Amino acid sequence: RISAAVDGTSNVFASKSNAFHGLASGYDEHVRATGVTLSSPNGKLRGGYSMDVRDVVPTTIAASSSMWATAKAVAHDCRPSTKSSVFLQWRHDSRNHPFLPTVGALSNIKVEVAGLGGDVHFHKVQATLTKAIPVLRTEATLQGDGPVLSWGLFAGLVKPTGASARAAQEQGGSGVRINDRFFLQSPLMLRGFDNRGIG
Repeated sequence: RISAAVDGTSNVFASKSNAFHGLASGYDEHVRATGVTLSSPNGKLRGGYSMDVRDVVPTTIAASSSMWATAKAVAHDCRPSTKSSVFLQWRHDSRNHPFLPTVGALSNIKVEVAGLGGDVHFHKVQATLTKAIPVLRTEATLQGDGPVLSWGLFAGLVKPTGASARAAQEQGGSGVRINDRFFLQSPLMLRGFDNRGIG
């Protein structure tokens, strides 16, 4: 990733990344992105624009060290795409550690609109709320070892628009490509699905 800070609240970037979802979802994704982000002085509010050129490659038995291969429904989305989108994000983090917090909370809400160009069109809203609460601790032992009660909530909605919505009506399917759906950061958790569509 290459980025240049224009001032304290804006940033111009270009990046190239790879994401490997072969074992859990049967595809790998290669993304080349460029864009700009703007932040409020306190860093809680961010917005920006990004142009992403994505290549979704199916996992085949010959290219994999395991017997996993791409499912037919996933293989349908294994083709290049271009996403042009704007986003607005609000984030407040009072946790004392980003990975293993013992106290504090995280609130994050992000809205993304894709379809200003390219061949991907959708509206997406996602929200995350987590909280860590120390149990059986006094103020003097707050930073020490001890049990912590942690809970979290993730909710999201993605809706195809424009050409993607028309394609869904004409050809069936969700109208949202596999790499634009929700992932819950673990192969043991469910990926996003249609209402009453978990099967």
